[in-house]
Amino acid sequence: MTSFGLPALALAAALGTDGNDTADSEKTPGTSMIIGMKSGETHLASERETKEGRLTVEVATLAVRYHFTATGEDAVHTENAQHLQALKARLRLSETGRLNVHAGIFPGARFLSGWNNTGWGTGETGLGVYLKQLYLSAEPAHGVEVQWGGLAVDYGESTEVTSYDYDGYITGERATFRHSERLFFDEISLSLGYLSGSEPPGFFDRLERLNDVNYGHLLVLKSVGRRARVSADYTRHSGTNAFRQAAHAETPGFLLVDALRFESYERVGGDGGYGYNIYGQKRLHSRLSVGAGYARIGRNLLNSDRFPAGTSLYQNALFIINSELSVMAAFTRTRGTLEATSRTRLDVALGVNLVPRLGALVYR
Repeated sequence: MTSFGLPALALAAALGTDGNDTADSEKTPGTSMIIGMKSGETHLASERETKEGRLTVEVATLAVRYHFTATGEDAVHTENAQHLQALKARLRLSETGRLNVHAGIFPGARFLSGWNNTGWGTGETGLGVYLKQLYLSAEPAHGVEVQWGGLAVDYGESTEVTSYDYDGYITGERATFRHSERLFFDEISLSLGYLSGSEPPGFFDRLERLNDVNYGHLLVLKSVGRRARVSADYTRHSGTNAFRQAAHAETPGFLLVDALRFESYERVGGDGGYGYNIYGQKRLHSRLSVGAGYARIGRNLLNSDRFPAGTSLYQNALFIINSELSVMAAFTRTRGTLEATSRTRLDVALGVNLVPRLGALVYR
């Protein structure tokens, strides 16, 4: 059973905190990599602008994409057009900013799904959007944050290639400690809750799972100088143990790439295995970034469905038209553990970032 006393204690502390004692809630800067872009994001982290206020809109996106997959025999499995509507916002409940409610609305009726079919091409038309994230966050002390409710997965420097799909969700609680001047690590987080690929996406449909725990996650993150970050985590999920390690390094001025990432995982137990991903990215123009990677996944996980079991060579490209419009392309060639699972995949998406337009509507 989850500890309901933890969020209650944090709530009371946050409401009673002196407004002059501002908490340091600043997190490690987001990775400016295409492979690190979460659901609904259309621009790299370093290029996104968010206007802070009592109501802060973090993600507001409309997008359409062409989606194509073919099997190892080059038979077309999927060819269609898909659409996405995403909204993620934070409402400040206290003047000090220590108490907030977060909400995230996304499409996708499954744990591994984040798009709906338009009706053109294969697949049935889909229109559903779901409140996948709804949680309370409180900062009872300097550098301490507690979250409770419907949460996103905590990745550190790992991505959905070797960790859980970005469209996924957990129901539970998380405590995060950020105190680099007192702790060796820049960030330590502990998550407890319920995670299942068969759970419905809507938070209120999963509400009863707040009493259940099948998922525990401990993560540490450390910056190495100004250009590198590393993370390591341990996950126990439904009786299976997994360890993950990841490193990200900025390499500006290097001829081949501007940034590199390496991540790996090891599963311990009867269905154990391992996998890894190496990825490099280069900015060819102020508006154009490209990246390429090689991934090995030992067995089917709840990771991105773009990377099934096998070895994958993949490429990404992101073209920024302006602060509101972007075009993203992703190509993947996977050699599966069985020939029937080998496939080619292509996604080309046009994204509209509505956050700049909504900035004037933010409540201050």
